[in-house]
Amino acid sequence: MAKKKTTYEVDGIFRDAWVEVPENEPKAWGPDAEMSVIGTQLPRVAGPAKVSGRAKYTHDINLPRMLWAKILRCPHAHAKIVAIDTSKAEALPGVKAVLTHKNTPEMPWPFHGNDARLLSATLRYPGEEVAVVAAVDEHTAADALALIEVEYEELPFVLDAEKALESDSPRVRGESNLLPRQPSVYSRGDVEKGLAEADFVVEQTFRSQVQVHACLETHASVAQWSGDKLTVWDSTQAVHPVREQLAQMLSLPISNVRVICQYSGGSFGSKLWLNKHTVLAALLAQQTGRVPGAHLHRGV
Repeated sequence: MAKKKTTYEVDGIFRDAWVEVPENEPKAWGPDAEMSVIGTQLPRVAGPAKVSGRAKYTHDINLPRMLWAKILRCPHAHAKIVAIDTSKAEALPGVKAVLTHKNTPEMPWPFHGNDARLLSATLRYPGEEVAVVAAVDEHTAADALALIEVEYEELPFVLDAEKALESDSPRVRGESNLLPRQPSVYSRGDVEKGLAEADFVVEQTFRSQVQVHACLETHASVAQWSGDKLTVWDSTQAVHPVREQLAQMLSLPISNVRVICQYSGGSFGSKLWLNKHTVLAALLAQQTGRVPGAHLHRGV
């Protein structure tokens, strides 16, 4: 095995790299080489299963005696939970578990800042998770959500990003509205030199409407425990990152966690990491004990 130095270019940036070249390296294809795969039309391996309806997406997973879970979400942009009463929901026949910030493990949620938690009494955006209910069927879970009584104290907020950075703006996360992360900086060329040499310089601020991921398959997770081993069916495009992050959140050896995604109905970057509903499904499946799994839909 020989090593050779090569130079490659990406977006105008040149880098040097060492590559290993096998001693019996095959000859390069010529321009007239006949290819059996490259340049030919091949059928999609998963095509027949998808168009016939045989493909099993996460929403199609149906385990014996599986529970359904639904999430109660915050209606405010910024609020604090003053009081929450889940007694009526817990008394509803068919309800097997109710989780809130009061009875959920104190889990930091690293994806939203240092002070974020899996379930918290301080809520920072409309739709943030307040409580989650597991029941014998989807309708019972929905009925239970309506029985949860929550008293909120609304807190100040701003909707403009530039105003949120002002010194006197309402603070959403501790002392700053910025996440405690270094920005990702990409530079190319000499901007100042280009501006100095330009015949005309136009400065303007452009704004765009909100862009959302329009996936045909919505987010969902199914969790099943077998002793101290966890299997999760997840609508994700990143089974390995989800597995690693889930093991970290639950303090499990990574060998005890398995994440399965048989088919994905679109993601476009919206399913690249672990979501709260996946952790909540695992906690519900673990807490209920006798039930092998918990099925939790995100967009409810």
